[in-house]
Amino acid sequence: MKHPEYLQGWPLDFITFAPVQPSSLTTLDKLNSSAAAKALVGRRDTTHIETVVLYTPTSPKHAAFAAANLPMDGTYICTLDILLTPTSEGNVSIGSSDSNDPPVIDVNFNATESDRFILREAMRKTAHLLTGTAAGKSFAAAEVHLPNIKATSDTSATDDDLDARIAELGMSMDHPIGSCRMAAGGPEDERNGGVVDSRCRVFGVRGLRVVDASVFPVPMASHIQATVYAVGEKAADIIIQDAQGI
Repeated sequence: MKHPEYLQGWPLDFITFAPVQPSSLTTLDKLNSSAAAKALVGRRDTTHIETVVLYTPTSPKHAAFAAANLPMDGTYICTLDILLTPTSEGNVSIGSSDSNDPPVIDVNFNATESDRFILREAMRKTAHLLTGTAAGKSFAAAEVHLPNIKATSDTSATDDDLDARIAELGMSMDHPIGSCRMAAGGPEDERNGGVVDSRCRVFGVRGLRVVDASVFPVPMASHIQATVYAVGEKAADIIIQDAQGI
């Protein structure tokens, strides 16, 4: 991943987006208590999972794979199962009275059973595709795994085994959102975690707006880039309207 060519495009043929199994929606509804989480995860048209197959053996989270010295010639691949509907919420807080000090950020990944349930289903689905189907077996001979972590393709792997694998090897894909979430406006929204109103104005601070992915009140269940562009263009129109008194 240190080679400049890597940044010109990932070595892959396709990326897939998929929902969980229809039968899993009932379980997820029970695992999520808030109305927002139920609405995000429980819609039948929601895309819960993104799966990427890379023609390179890489896991930046764990040095053991690098120590194995697997060849970077396409003979080893890796898979990424990405959660698109996270219900875990972190927080950003002030670390000191010095405004030059960075904030304290707790991302709180995989804190909910809903998130872990979806990731486990994604991992099992991908492992079955690659090691349990004729198409997968045609190019994937076996799964390489760390000695103390069960292979995802091991049918005896329990939920706890997969959770341990996620905790050991899981990493962020760096699409953070929601730290300045948008709400309708007013003191009640501020108390409930709202930071900006529907015109991107920060509650209680005159002349300050936030215009980026941090204003998203809920995850997009997709890549966020196009929506960030849309927020920027909409906010530009709003700022012009406010300046002209429209």
